[in-house]
Amino acid sequence: MKNIRIIQEWFKLQCNGDWESEYGINIHTINNPGWNINIDLFDTVLSGFTIDENIDNGPDDWFFIQCNGEVFSGAGDPNKLNTILDKFIEFAMNNISKSNCLYTAYARVNKFSNLKVFTPIELKMIDLCNFEIISIPNIDSKDLKVIDIDDFEKIDFNKLDIDIDFSIGDKVKCELIHFYDNPSLVIL
Repeated sequence: MKNIRIIQEWFKLQCNGDWESEYGINIHTINNPGWNINIDLFDTVLSGFTIDENIDNGPDDWFFIQCNGEVFSGAGDPNKLNTILDKFIEFAMNNISKSNCLYTAYARVNKFSNLKVFTPIELKMIDLCNFEIISIPNIDSKDLKVIDIDDFEKIDFNKLDIDIDFSIGDKVKCELIHFYDNPSLVIL
């Protein structure tokens, strides 16, 4: 079930407070019997890419994979759940490097303080779980994030250590955390 863990991580990395409210992943059974999977791709690194693959060797050995650029869909006989999940991973790995989609993640700026303050950084997804830093904007106090809204009052902007430990081109992993306003990716 490694494929479930990989897709779970990909899903988590799409969540930004908005996307997961409107889009997601649906896995359910169908009455053939079999499986049906729909993975929303709108506003993700995989948006716009297509695929169409069908295998039909009779009622006990079939599956189809289709993507219209916004939704990856797969269906198959009762033994094809892993096959469909593997096909999504293969589809994703074949297309991620072709995408121009950028993600915003946050890097901690004042590491030596108990107060956790974060600044935005732009990333490009390089596989289903990892990113490359594309841009590090100048730090602007209006773009800073904190976990608890009350922490803004505790920030001493004159003493804020604005150095970050990352450079453009660094390969990084991210984790989803909940800031005061919504969930966002944070660079580990």
